[in-house]
Amino acid sequence: EEVAAAFTQAGLSDAVLVRQPRPHIDLRLAAVRELERCGLRADRIEVIDRCTYCHAEEFHSYRRDGKAAGRQVSMIVAG
Repeated sequence: EEVAAAFTQAGLSDAVLVRQPRPHIDLRLAAVRELERCGLRADRIEVIDRCTYCHAEEFHSYRRDGKAAGRQVSMIVAG
C-alpha cells in the first residue's frame, strides 16, 4: 500500500490497480507516463507486451529462475 501511495503522490495514480488483498502497479503504464512527462510523444513510445516470466526462450527472469537467472538490458534509442 505504501508503494501505491508513492505512485499516487508522484502523479501516477492511473498506474495503480486496485486488487485484493493489496494494490498492484502497472509498471508499463507508469513508464509510459514518465516518458510522456519527459516530452516523448505517445506515438513514439512502443510497449512490447511480452512477459519475461512466461517466455523463457526469449528472456531471463529472476522471478522464474532465481539466482540462476541471466541478466538483460533495456534501452531507449533517440533518433
